Amino acid sequence: MRLEVVNEMLWINTLLPAERCARRACTLEGECCHPQCLGSCSSPSSDTSCAACVHYFHRGRCVADCPPGTFRFEGWRCISAELCSKVHLPDSNSFYIHDGECMTECPSGYMPKTLS
Repeated sequence: MRLEVVNEMLWINTLLPAERCARRACTLEGECCHPQCLGSCSSPSSDTSCAACVHYFHRGRCVADCPPGTFRFEGWRCISAELCSKVHLPDSNSFYIHDGECMTECPSGYMPKTLS
């Protein structure tokens, strides 16, 4: 650390936590959070201590992608197909799985699969 006096003010020449962590979140103590953490974390370098996730939340961890057998839901978490079939928003009574995502309606250009 280098101290210098500029215009009678004292400046400390050191890296701020945000610069040291290369755009990653930091703890209150200035330690770098896990790369999957967004905003802050309670413990450095742990994907289980994030205040929020950059990508998805699954079983207490922040993950870059939903693991096999799970589906993206509401843009921030991973859920099973069974849970996808049971969750309902107030204005919807069905969900669809398309391209790895659990959604309330079929995307444009797609039709629901019917049982015959």
